[in-house]
Amino acid sequence: MTQPRNPPVVGPTLASPPMLISEFQASIVDFYCQNPDSLTYSMLGLAGETGEVIEKYKKALRVHQPEDLRNTDIAMDIANELGDVLWYMARICQEIGVSLNDVAQMNITKLAARRAEAV
Repeated sequence: MTQPRNPPVVGPTLASPPMLISEFQASIVDFYCQNPDSLTYSMLGLAGETGEVIEKYKKALRVHQPEDLRNTDIAMDIANELGDVLWYMARICQEIGVSLNDVAQMNITKLAARRAEAV
C-alpha cells in the first residue's frame, strides 16, 4: 500500500470521540428545516456551501501558498465549511435513499477501477 503524499492534518482536539459517518448521517435529522422541496433545497445548499469553501481558499491564496495552509486558522475555516458541505451531502443521500457509507464505498470502487485501467 502506498503512503499518502502529505502527512495527516492535525486539527483541534475534540472533546467527544470520533464519529462514524453513519452516525453523522443519522444525527443530521435533528437539524432539518422544513421545506416543501427538500431535495432542491439540499442541492442548492450543497452548491452554495461548496462555493464558500472555494471562496475561503481563494482569499487565502492572496497571502499564502497552497502548501502553507495546512494546520492554520484558514485550514480550520475551510474545514468548518466542509462540514456544511458534508451536512448537505448527507441530507441529499437521505433524500435519494442511499447512505453516505454506500457513496463512499462506491467512490473507492470507482477509483480503484480507474487505477486498474491506467496500469
